Amino acid sequence: MSDGMGPSNRPIDRRGARRYSLSWVAKVIPEDSADEGEQVATLRNLSSTGALACLKTSPRLGQRMLVSFKLPFENETWMRYSAIVVRVKEETAGADVAIKFAQSRPEFVRTQL
Repeated sequence: MSDGMGPSNRPIDRRGARRYSLSWVAKVIPEDSADEGEQVATLRNLSSTGALACLKTSPRLGQRMLVSFKLPFENETWMRYSAIVVRVKEETAGADVAIKFAQSRPEFVRTQL
């Protein structure tokens, strides 16, 4: 039985897509809750299948949300994904939230959201 650790006693990464470390501002809007409004978040890493975002408040596991972030281009190009919360780690200043994108292709939006 595996303990989930690799040869150098570091956790084995089971993700299939390569992750990129970054620090981009994102906008997060819960899709299924009229009580909660838009939050500004920081994306800590991004892959083709999901992201890790730092939010001020903790969403619940399984919550659906719209995640938008501006690409680092001169024009105002934003990528928008529908996503689902798959993990929440409480932190002193909010929560690190792992989200999985619902589709593999984002919606590209040329105006500021």
